[in-house]
Amino acid sequence: MDLERNDLMQLVNALPDSFDFYHLGTVKQESHASIGYTAEKTCSIVFHLQGDLEAWVMILFDHELDTSLYSELGNLIVSKIANYLSAKNGLEIMISPPQSLNHAQAKKIIQTNTQAIKRTYVHFYNNSFIPIETVLLPTPLKEKGYA
Repeated sequence: MDLERNDLMQLVNALPDSFDFYHLGTVKQESHASIGYTAEKTCSIVFHLQGDLEAWVMILFDHELDTSLYSELGNLIVSKIANYLSAKNGLEIMISPPQSLNHAQAKKIIQTNTQAIKRTYVHFYNNSFIPIETVLLPTPLKEKGYA
């Protein structure tokens, strides 16, 4: 297993199963297949993890949802990843602020990154559920010409 794949597996293990989203309900990881969002119908937010482990975490959600709210949900996910990696693996990780991707950038990443690992979360709130896709990417996007 190469270093990038090992980093990805550490990230997968660090993903939270579920968490409270402040007063806005609960977020749970679902085991079913990915949502299959297309870049044109989503907002895409990425966070860069750097330090003892280098990776990107992309959050995809419906373009009609509140970008600020779901950027914060992404921030909670990556913060939980970083805290887990620090506590369980002794890694020092810094997290970038959220960065929005345009449709072309998101589409290129989704279509060309063969090592990306996708996980689906569902935000449960007021008798509704909102699917959120999380994509773990093994290498800095700038090195691949995405950002």
